[in-house]
Amino acid sequence: MNHDQLCTIEDVLALMRRQDYICDRKMATALFLALKIEKPFYNLQTLKEFGQLLEHSFY
Repeated sequence: MNHDQLCTIEDVLALMRRQDYICDRKMATALFLALKIEKPFYNLQTLKEFGQLLEHSFY
């Protein structure tokens, strides 16, 4: 499966689980968006900040 076939966050979750990775919805969302905008994760701090941004955007 290539990243063009990952059309939803649920697709990312399913793929990660099939490969025995531990992945919650927050991580799947980050991975999905990184694939869609074709930008890599730079470091763990960036990922943490991104996760915090996502948490605050839903309130």
